[in-house]
Amino acid sequence: MSVIVFAPKEIHEFYRSFHLKGEKVEVSTLKEACGFIKKCQSDLILLDCGFEFKKGLQLLKEIKVLCPRTPVIFLSEERSALEVEALHAGAREFIEKPFKVIELRNSIERLLKLKRSSEEKRSAYVPSNGNSDTEDLMNAVTSDKPAYLIRSIRYIEENFSEHLTLSNLAKEANISKYHFCRLFLQHTGMTTMQFVNRMRMQKAKELLRRGDLTVSCVALQVGFNDLGGFIRQFKKFNAVTPTVYKKTLK
Repeated sequence: MSVIVFAPKEIHEFYRSFHLKGEKVEVSTLKEACGFIKKCQSDLILLDCGFEFKKGLQLLKEIKVLCPRTPVIFLSEERSALEVEALHAGAREFIEKPFKVIELRNSIERLLKLKRSSEEKRSAYVPSNGNSDTEDLMNAVTSDKPAYLIRSIRYIEENFSEHLTLSNLAKEANISKYHFCRLFLQHTGMTTMQFVNRMRMQKAKELLRRGDLTVSCVALQVGFNDLGGFIRQFKKFNAVTPTVYKKTLK
C-alpha cells in the first residue's frame, strides 16, 4: 500500500479522488486510524485533523509509536503557529489549510521518493522498548527549537545514510546556507556536521546491538564508504572501536 489518509468523513470523497500517479490511496476516519494501521502498512500517512488540532496531535503521537519509520504529513485548519507542536510530535511536514493541491502532491511524491531510496540502501532495524539513543538525541536537540530547524533535523534523521550537504539542509529550513550554519550552531551547540556524525554514531550503536550485522555492513548503512573513517569516528564518540563495542554486548 502506498498512502493512507486519515481525515474527517465529510472530506473523504476529496481524498479518494486525489490522483497520485502509480500510487494507491486508502482513506479512513481519525477514529479508526490506529486499528487501520495495524491491519495495513503504508509508505506515507496523511493526517488531516481539520479544526481538531489537539485530537490530531494525540493521534499523531500514537501513529509514530506504531509506525516510527513512516513519514507523516500533518494538515490542520488551525494557524501555522502550531507547526512546532506537530513537528515535535513526529510529523515530517505541516501544511496549513486551505492548501494548493499541487503543493500537497509535490510533498507526497518527494517524501515517498526519499523513503523508498533510503530503504533500498539500508535494512530496517527494530528499536528497543523505550527511547533509543537516537530518540534521546532528537528530543534533546528539537526541544523548544524553531520549526525550520526541526524540519532540517528530521531530514537528517531520515537520510543519515545519504551524502548530506549544507545546501540541502538549508533548503529544508528555507533559509540561506550562511544563516542555517549560524542558527544551527546557536540552537544546538554543535555544527551541522558534528550533529550529522553524532546521529550516525548513535544509529551505528543501535545497529550493532542487533548482533546480525558486521561492522562493515553497519558502516555502509550509516553513510560511510570508508571503513577506516567509520572506525575512527566511532572511537571518537564512544572511546572504543565498533568491534570492541560489539563484544561488550555479548
